[in-house]
Amino acid sequence: MWSEAEWWNKVTENSKWKRNKNMVTTKTILDKEGIEYIEKPNGHYIIEPYNFWSSTWLFIHKKTNKRWRGIFNLIKKLKE
Repeated sequence: MWSEAEWWNKVTENSKWKRNKNMVTTKTILDKEGIEYIEKPNGHYIIEPYNFWSSTWLFIHKKTNKRWRGIFNLIKKLKE
């Protein structure tokens, strides 16, 4: 049985792994969908009219500041 500290270490480790996986797969998905983007440091992308962070797949509309999550939700919004 894990102690609480060991459990939290595993949770943190898994979260880091997922964020890194998201950052790696983002470019592949965007390129496959033919979406134009500007890549900034630290996994930040500008995909008009949104700011997109690949580690958490958070995207924010630049004018309204409305927030959503998920790369596939972003693709759906761009195609609307």
